[in-house]
Amino acid sequence: MQEPEEVHQKIPAAPYACPTTELHVRPTVRLQQ
Repeated sequence: MQEPEEVHQKIPAAPYACPTTELHVRPTVRLQQ
């Protein structure tokens, strides 16, 4: 399940480089909370 590049661009450069979208979304959601 690959999301559009726009979603990846919105995610800030973090120390953890996750190739999977799920891992990208998890840290993003935690930061928002």
